[in-house]
Amino acid sequence: MAEGDSVSGYVLRLEDIDGSMAPRVGNKASCLGEMLGAGLPVPQGFALTTDAFSNFLESNGIKSKIVDMLSKVDASDDQESLKSASNTISQLILNARVPDTLKSELRDAYDEMSVGKDIKNVGGPALDMIKAGRGQAFVTVRTSAASEDLYSENFLGQLGSVLAIQGREQLYSAIKRCWASMFMPWVIFYLKNRGVEGFPGAGLVIQKMVDADKSGIMFTANPANGRAEQMMIEAAWGYGDALVSGIVIPDEYVMSKDTGEQISKRIGKKKWVRRINQVSGSVVKENLDRTMVLSEVLVEPELKRLWEFGRKLEEHYGKPQNIEWAIEKGRTYIVQSRPMMPSGFSPDQETEAGPPPEGKMLLEGIAASPGIITGTAKVVRGHEDSKDIAEGEILFTRMTFPEDFPMLSKAAAIVTDDGGRVSHAAITARELKKPCIVGTDMGTTAIATGQKVVVDAFRGKVHEVVGGPVQEPEQGHVADVPVELPQMPEQPSPEPAKERHEQMPSMIIGSERITATEIKASILYPGNMENHSATEKADGVGMMKAEHMLTESGKHPLALARSNPEELIATVSRGLGRVAKAFYPKAVWYRTLDARTDDFRELEGVEDEPHEENPMLGWHGIRRSIDEQDVFKCELGAVKRLMDSGLDNIAIMLPFVTRPSEVRHAKQIMAGMGLNARIGIMVETPAAALEIEQFCNEGISFVSIGSDSLAQLVLGVDRCNNKTSSMYSETDPAVMDLIKYVIRACKNSGVETSVCGEAGSNPKMVEMLVDLGIDSISTEPDMLEEVRRIVAKTERRILLQKLRNR
Repeated sequence: MAEGDSVSGYVLRLEDIDGSMAPRVGNKASCLGEMLGAGLPVPQGFALTTDAFSNFLESNGIKSKIVDMLSKVDASDDQESLKSASNTISQLILNARVPDTLKSELRDAYDEMSVGKDIKNVGGPALDMIKAGRGQAFVTVRTSAASEDLYSENFLGQLGSVLAIQGREQLYSAIKRCWASMFMPWVIFYLKNRGVEGFPGAGLVIQKMVDADKSGIMFTANPANGRAEQMMIEAAWGYGDALVSGIVIPDEYVMSKDTGEQISKRIGKKKWVRRINQVSGSVVKENLDRTMVLSEVLVEPELKRLWEFGRKLEEHYGKPQNIEWAIEKGRTYIVQSRPMMPSGFSPDQETEAGPPPEGKMLLEGIAASPGIITGTAKVVRGHEDSKDIAEGEILFTRMTFPEDFPMLSKAAAIVTDDGGRVSHAAITARELKKPCIVGTDMGTTAIATGQKVVVDAFRGKVHEVVGGPVQEPEQGHVADVPVELPQMPEQPSPEPAKERHEQMPSMIIGSERITATEIKASILYPGNMENHSATEKADGVGMMKAEHMLTESGKHPLALARSNPEELIATVSRGLGRVAKAFYPKAVWYRTLDARTDDFRELEGVEDEPHEENPMLGWHGIRRSIDEQDVFKCELGAVKRLMDSGLDNIAIMLPFVTRPSEVRHAKQIMAGMGLNARIGIMVETPAAALEIEQFCNEGISFVSIGSDSLAQLVLGVDRCNNKTSSMYSETDPAVMDLIKYVIRACKNSGVETSVCGEAGSNPKMVEMLVDLGIDSISTEPDMLEEVRRIVAKTERRILLQKLRNR
């Protein structure tokens, strides 16, 4: 290409670049120019050449200093020296001045992008008026490495990119930040360990910002099973860096490459979104609206367009591609394409993997790099934990970052809560040829440090070890296969995306009845919630009981809380997390431990369990949790851990309360642990019912009326006593008067009301509660449809009566 085709000596328009110019502008810019020439929808932009970087370094007199520092770094032995050199080089670049000649050329190119090439040629006062009216363009600045090593899929997202830049000075600063990213510790470490010597060349790409509503990655061969005849698309809301950073579990679509027909899809949990904050103008990470967390990102026409672009790019380059895309206001853009790395999975992977592990499955996620390995878990939740990981331990962490490379090098396998197939953890594991599972959603809460586990990264599952001593892994012991991802359990393609109103909690899939009164499930055993019909039929969980989880081991929970609190926290996290994940984003009300002393007496570990003449009126519920806080704090610790991982649909429900001071005390304990969760109470005692206004003043969010206990205590009868059971009735006027009082007081305070116990299965009681205006009814899972039928019938009757009385 002739020199005259450039905007300047150091700046080239993307449309003037072709695939042969990688040494001059870097691989990314070269690829974008080539795609533009092939007719692909690439955002407008220009490239800064590698010569511009050299000119910047030389004009500031820092190139020789950087070369000298790099020559002295021994990345294999001294991590601190590596970090020190990186920091010094970065500061040299950030503190240096962009030469005036380069600024002038950048200014011309940026102005042209802001107002358009044709209008820029107008010149003079007219151009100034147009500039004032249009403003300066929002752009993104991305590093375009000249080295093939830094352009591969293994380095996806690890070099500098600066989004949402507006204005010349911000542009100059962003350019220096991207240049400095070429000398981050992980880049130097990577190149040194690859034997790549010399000074890394770097071009830059400056493009108009795509304010993406949705974005993702497309593989033109299926990385989950190695099938060249299939394509895979990952999608999330907002900007695509959410996928690379691993903060979301993306939707995943598998399609036929020949026909575009959808073979399967999996809807991921997209708890976060990256987008521009309209006030600050910067790109921020925000909680995604709950109604969108499990909503499908792509619709059929968008999938069809992506499929067409994928076929075109693979045909153009002659090999499978890893393609980055973004959609803004319905228009699809291609922002990157690079060759796919060899997949670690093949169509024969089930044979290669052998039989699945025998132990109980503890976790399931997305298999990202193949292998099966047995070892000891190390849970890392923060930077301080990362220092303690030993060689050969199995790493469980929320997500990973480029600076974690030394830690990942030690791990025998990697398991993360968040992320998809192009997250940092997945890419690095494939580079290191280590088993990896991503997107488990709750690995750091369900697994405890020191626990013996089997990681099956062919199938994306973690199992407990069955009998015998654990086989400690040898260094680098993984399945002898290439490197990438196993197949997710494929499911038939669901029907096309439903309208948003069909996904709201009160619109239950599979039910013809829509009720204003929510119907919730009471869950005793967490079990296999993934396939539980209640997750579709119920509007949430009105009571998740703690007793089975805390006592299933046969050990007294107090003994466990005092001897091994981490085991108890992990037990609660695993069970509660399974339910919260299955129902997300619907609310799950977790009732803290309410076992009576006679229930505890046969458990191991505590010999002085009190003997009470009347355990029902004795030391249980919140009164014991406050007196003996060990177990209560473990429960709260599990809830905090789950909420920190993104399961923010969990609320705390306190059982057997009688005084508002008990709520205050519980909230103080929660505050001391840094737990900020919604809190509610069980109304099981006449005291709680009569003092409900005071409880509302304590800031509770909801109440659940325990109709069984309340009726017994109001009427003074034991329903299990043959002599008095005939006197027991939940619909007794005295009981109903109290329930009516509670509902009315809560409505006045904006507190949600619910009922649990046998009332939810009693048709007469259900009708009375709906008449009183109860917000929800909790019942056993097998009664959900029947209770909804009764509620729907009652609501129609009430509505009809109101219409007739007009």
